[in-house]
Amino acid sequence: MSYGSNTFVAVNNSSASSANIGASIYRSTILTSSDGTTWTTRPFGVSNRLNGVSYVNRTFVAVGAGGAIVQSDSTVSGSYTFTVTKTGTGTGTVTSSPAGISCGSSCSASYNAGVSVTLTAVPASDSAFTGWNGACTGTNTTCTVTMTDNLNTNATFRTTTPSISVTSPQPNTVLQSGPNTISWTTNNIAANTSCKIIFYDGAWHDIATVTAGSNSYQWNVPSETALGVRLFIGCGLTGSTWMASQLVDGLSIQPGNTTSNVLTVTKAGTGTGSVTASTGNLSWSGNTGTASYNPGTSVTLTATPDSGSTFTSWSGDCSGSTSTCTVTMSAARSVTATFSAASSTGPIAYYPFNGNANDASGRGNNGVVHGATLTTDRAGNANSAYSFNGADSYIGVPDNDALTLGASPFTIATWVYFNQVDVRTPIMAHDEGYGNANKWILWYDEQGSGNVASGPALRLHVNGTGLTPTDVGYATWTPNKNRWYHVAVTRSGNTYSFYVDGTMIGTSQNSTVIPNPAAELTLGRAEAFYLNGCLDDVRLYNRALSAAEIKALNGNKRKDDFNGDGYSDILWRNTRTGDVAIWLMNGSSITAGTFVVQGVSLDWSIKAVGDFNGDGKSDILWQNTTGDVYIWLIDGTTIQTGGYAVRGISDDWTVAALGDFNGDGKTDIMWRDSNSGDIYVWLMDGTSITSGGYIIKGMIAEWVIKTVADLDGDGKSDVLWRNSKTGDIAGWLMNGLTMSSGNYIAHAIPSTWVIKAVEDFDGDGKADMIWQDTSKGDIYMWLMDGAKISGENFVIFGLPGEWQPK
Repeated sequence: MSYGSNTFVAVNNSSASSANIGASIYRSTILTSSDGTTWTTRPFGVSNRLNGVSYVNRTFVAVGAGGAIVQSDSTVSGSYTFTVTKTGTGTGTVTSSPAGISCGSSCSASYNAGVSVTLTAVPASDSAFTGWNGACTGTNTTCTVTMTDNLNTNATFRTTTPSISVTSPQPNTVLQSGPNTISWTTNNIAANTSCKIIFYDGAWHDIATVTAGSNSYQWNVPSETALGVRLFIGCGLTGSTWMASQLVDGLSIQPGNTTSNVLTVTKAGTGTGSVTASTGNLSWSGNTGTASYNPGTSVTLTATPDSGSTFTSWSGDCSGSTSTCTVTMSAARSVTATFSAASSTGPIAYYPFNGNANDASGRGNNGVVHGATLTTDRAGNANSAYSFNGADSYIGVPDNDALTLGASPFTIATWVYFNQVDVRTPIMAHDEGYGNANKWILWYDEQGSGNVASGPALRLHVNGTGLTPTDVGYATWTPNKNRWYHVAVTRSGNTYSFYVDGTMIGTSQNSTVIPNPAAELTLGRAEAFYLNGCLDDVRLYNRALSAAEIKALNGNKRKDDFNGDGYSDILWRNTRTGDVAIWLMNGSSITAGTFVVQGVSLDWSIKAVGDFNGDGKSDILWQNTTGDVYIWLIDGTTIQTGGYAVRGISDDWTVAALGDFNGDGKTDIMWRDSNSGDIYVWLMDGTSITSGGYIIKGMIAEWVIKTVADLDGDGKSDVLWRNSKTGDIAGWLMNGLTMSSGNYIAHAIPSTWVIKAVEDFDGDGKADMIWQDTSKGDIYMWLMDGAKISGENFVIFGLPGEWQPK
């Protein structure tokens, strides 16, 4: 029986025994009182209990037939204080029900435990209520809480009165003749509102008409000496009344250096975007913007890509790939901002974790870090992966329908490192919570769901409203601790394919439409399960990558990496003594360095460096003047083993190129006969030639190999040729010892155009090319699809020759 706060209860028990607290009382007269003086009789003849009654700061008393008084052991609850703090630029009141808070004047009150208190916020006529913070949350003007403790909440109001504040120049400033920046901030004024700037130096002069949202204007102060100068900015003129205005008084002008330096900004590339300056106004004509500045002015430029584009880099008098750069206007400056179009074949979300959890796909799906910490990646690069503690850390990506899997093709790919392998170890998920909530989860799971067999496996788990929990795809796999794995899952039609370290480990069939959870995408967490390990290079595509593309994501080896740490190292040879040494590098630091061998005969020459045994570490190919070919298999600065590949090869044959022509992860060798032009390939396995054969005979001498790269994304190296006389470009798409295809790519490319870089610039697993016109500096890009150009455009014009890609 519970009669609420401040209630006394008396019992006249008809039984001879005492009335015990918590016991049932039959045929008893029960009376209640709120003040201990006036009593009310409760129904007779029913079973009642004395337990469960809570009386604030009172004592419960039961009176037995013999006059014995039994004291209650019910919990006695006290009162609690509720405090309201008003914040923000606006004003208003907060009141409570029950009464007590009237804030205004009284912003706290005490209430009995368990009481429900409703707060109501009322903004003043020139303000708006923006929300609660603390015990109350949300943006409704009312909130209700139950008093279970001392509580605090903030009520925030903002002013709705339009205002403008001039931040430069400040009152009593001496202005130099020439370019000066007028800057301002506004509140509650639309960005496109028209504003007028005028000044007074004995007479009023119009300076400019601008928009409120431009926030600054470059004013060319006249060359004069003037005191008592006044500057006025007014916005939103109706009749003779300004919506908001400010007058800056006490200014003066003195003649100064009226020479200004011009900043020229050019937008280039296949994408689009905007560039703004921290001070002054860039005046745009097409893709070129200019502004004049006083000598020595520091200007920060900010590049913002449009949707579907990414910002690539700065060049000219700025450099780097971050979104901002700063120039000092000690002379005229020229800066180029390059934007690239986001490829439809590239990832729709990509997290390389280069110091942050931002989305590098250009689509803005940036991650929010919850307790995860930056760590070294699989190549030893600092702050290039995230570590998760297995307890409560993860990275959340705000919900976006663009990340929905549904029934469409997709690919999920990432590098994962396990500190601990639990029965269920999540990699990434999109889920609303436990049970039949909408979700998909990629994890290592030993239990399985639905009709799918249990056991250790890489699984894609799905559940949702109207669905039966199931693994729509899985492949048997048992990971080990303390190592990196590249894992991926693709769906094409109803087929799910699972990959580990570039190799397909299994497929499954399932037609379930994956639901669209109304929740964040989580990396390192699913439901209440957390990853104890690391993640890096997380990618999500809206297409099914090919097996070759998955392999390419897993591949990416660095040239001259003798210890497999992901950093290029340096190979040295003494031309007098024949000594061979290796420096193992970490950026610009030598982590180790020593002789590999001393006194190698000068009859032997290093012909090439490649990974001939596929262990991720570069090896060395030697050739003697006798024609003998020998290979060192290297581990750091040590020769692991070595052996002759062949003896006595004719000196007409020279190494033309290295590449993995059969896609087995081991470097192969392409030879060319300098007399006949014949092309021959060795497929290698360590120091052994597993097979060899002619690719073509009689290749004329003017055809020169320009690069070896995977042009069609099949995981096998292809060959790009250029005719030194005609400028024609051709591509060989290789498949082991045969050409699967060979075609002209372009004809008569002028000799001033040279290939500067070959990389996968659009993330489709296929190598693309950057060209430069050495006579003008213009940069042009080819996006490749095998031996075809799938897209092309100028990236930038007039890049100075001292700038070279590295």
